[in-house]
Amino acid sequence: MMRSSNKGAMLFRFSVMVVFILTIVGGGSFSLLWIQHEVSKVAKQTVLLEKRHQEMLRKLDYLDERIANAHQPIVLQSRVSNRLAPIIDKQIVWVETTTSEAGSTYVNAQTLQGDILNNQF
Repeated sequence: MMRSSNKGAMLFRFSVMVVFILTIVGGGSFSLLWIQHEVSKVAKQTVLLEKRHQEMLRKLDYLDERIANAHQPIVLQSRVSNRLAPIIDKQIVWVETTTSEAGSTYVNAQTLQGDILNNQF
């Protein structure tokens, strides 16, 4: 009788071990599939971000080129060709102020600071 209960206990232990092994293998397999799915998803997002980054770099290069062309001396000179002339020695140039008082606050502050240093307040 001891042998049948011993065989039953061994069979029970063996079946429990097989169930645990199958559970671990099944869980590991699903984990690997989930990890592969996540890696694939992140790779697709990375490709999209790289494409967007390249597009932004291309647009920035285009803007840099346009700014560089706009700041060339020949282009700047062509914009003011009829209005720009060298000044004469005794020429007085009057400039109308079109800015508000807030725009000249810094200039006024610098002038007052110079007067304070010269004790001419």
